[in-house]
Amino acid sequence: MLSLSYNFEDFETKDNFTGTPETTTHFLKTQANYFNPQGVFFQLGTLYVHQSVDFDPESADFVLIDLGVGYRLPRRLGIIQFGIKNLADQDFHYQGLSLRTNTNEQENQPFSPERTIFSEVTLSF
Repeated sequence: MLSLSYNFEDFETKDNFTGTPETTTHFLKTQANYFNPQGVFFQLGTLYVHQSVDFDPESADFVLIDLGVGYRLPRRLGIIQFGIKNLADQDFHYQGLSLRTNTNEQENQPFSPERTIFSEVTLSF
């Protein structure tokens, strides 16, 4: 299965929010998934980000790669999955929500700022 998605974000400030940067961000995500009838599955995803920030003359352009492999347990009792986000450990400069709101950047980051290896177990009863 292949998927492609595009998101556009344009953040403009009002006069009373001086010091908050205006940003324009384009997200292009592609994903390929393979599901084997025996329960094994593979995932490969890429995310291209282009962001322009009003106070920064250079725009941010970067590509992130995510990999995943998993197994669906018999009788659909659950899923075991292993994956790597930001496989190439791509460095990037992204202006996230923390500059625009009073939130924690790590909690609202739409992607991993460094290589992240994870495992996940989901059980269904």
